[in-house]
Parts: sequence; structure tokens; C-alpha cells
Amino acid sequence: MTKSAALESMTGFARSAGLSGARSWAWELKSVNGKGLDIRCRVPSGFDELEVAARQLVSKSFSRGNISISLSLAAGEGAVRYSINTDLLRQLVEVAKEFEAGDNVFDPPRIDSLL
Repeated sequence: MTKSAALESMTGFARSAGLSGARSWAWELKSVNGKGLDIRCRVPSGFDELEVAARQLVSKSFSRGNISISLSLAAGEGAVRYSINTDLLRQLVEVAKEFEAGDNVFDPPRIDSLL
């Protein structure tokens, strides 16, 4: 009966990349020899759960080494970079016109302050 053991030490580099919808992603893992296990993980804001899972996976396979894990995300060419609620913008412009026409102590609102 053979027993699966964690690797003791490793120096290496790995990269895996792909596309999901209009976003591309890439995981990179770098490791160098070390006496203990030191895992450093960098993921974009909002992906903290992936960091926890990545640390757990690495700690199951390695017992020592300095290991850096990073996830990078990028918008693809077809990705929408912004969205404007045109109905709301029209309503705000109408309200701004009402303020301009009335007697008030405020400066007239500008379109850039409405966004």
C-alpha cells in the first residue's frame, strides 16, 4: 500500500490562463525552496474566497517552500466598460432645468455633477 506524501521542496513556475465570457484570467504560481511553508496570495478585490481556496490547495500539496500565487483579470475586447442609465439621466437633466429656471441660492447644476 502506497501513501501519498506532500512534496518537500520545489523551485518552479506555472501559469494557466483562459477566457470566461468577455473577461480573461490568468493564475500564476511561483515557488522557491524554503525551510517552512510560506504562501503569499494576491487576488483582485472581491475575490477573497478564491484566495482561501488557493491557499488550502497549495498547503495540501506542499510542506515547505516560499510560494506566491496571483490571479489577474482583464476585460476582453467585447466587454462593456460602462453603463449609463439614460432614463435616470434624462430625469436629472429635467430637474436641473427646473432649478435653473427658479429663484434659488444655489448655482445651476451641471451635467458632470449629475453623473
